[in-house]
Amino acid sequence: MKTTAYLLLLLLLGSVVLLVGCSANPTEPAENDPPDVEEPIATATIGAGGGTIDAEGIVLSVPAGAFDADETISLYRSKESKPFGTDQITDE
Repeated sequence: MKTTAYLLLLLLLGSVVLLVGCSANPTEPAENDPPDVEEPIATATIGAGGGTIDAEGIVLSVPAGAFDADETISLYRSKESKPFGTDQITDE
């Protein structure tokens, strides 16, 4: 009897944890995505064959197979002076 009660309690707790942990839709962007930015400095459509997008000395290479279908990729310049915090490499 104790074993059944423990199993039911474990099942109940596991269900609660699962429901709480999976309540948000992971495909929706976070409220602050993208960060405080202006218009994109570059935009490209990259498909299953891969490709590159570059602007202002930044080159983003996407390898073949990274996407199953065409995706629109954009590069933005942040309005923040240190968008990645204080521990970053800059050209300043």
